[in-house]
Amino acid sequence: MNYLTPEQILDAQKESLDTLAGLTSTALEGFERLVDLNLQTMKAALAESGEGVHKALVRGGKPGEAMPWQHDWFMPLSDQALAYRRQFQVIASTTRADFDKAAEAHHEVSKRVVLSLMENLAGAAPVGAGAATAAWPSAIRASLVLYENWHATAKQALQVAQASFDTAAGAAATPAKPLNGKAGRQ
Repeated sequence: MNYLTPEQILDAQKESLDTLAGLTSTALEGFERLVDLNLQTMKAALAESGEGVHKALVRGGKPGEAMPWQHDWFMPLSDQALAYRRQFQVIASTTRADFDKAAEAHHEVSKRVVLSLMENLAGAAPVGAGAATAAWPSAIRASLVLYENWHATAKQALQVAQASFDTAAGAAATPAKPLNGKAGRQ
């Protein structure tokens, strides 16, 4: 039976630490990009608010004149919110994809190690235990297939949800058109 040597254990620990450092770096990069996005959004909002207040003061503050200005000021807000959402989505999906790659690589390594261990155990089994030792690798393979199917289904569900959300966001961004061209007139 093959046992792990101290060098193999040390190598596995080093690899785990490297993976942890890489994932931590990825998480921090994603966080940094989100902070940058939020700072840009806040700066733009402050600049637009200052500009809006300036316009309101220049117009003299007559109540009837404020309504068209408010309409013009609030119209681009939905576009800006959608742009923010899209940028946030890109950052989140990029970070998630990096984590997914690392998880899939770790899963593949773990799968090979478990299958190798099961084969070694089957080879070292006492005489007469062939049926029992043959059942374990089959059970492990079946659970791996189940996991891979579940993972593929979860990925598809995430893609469908993302597509639905994108469609809804696109529909929300499109201004409503009057049915007969006479909306608002009575």
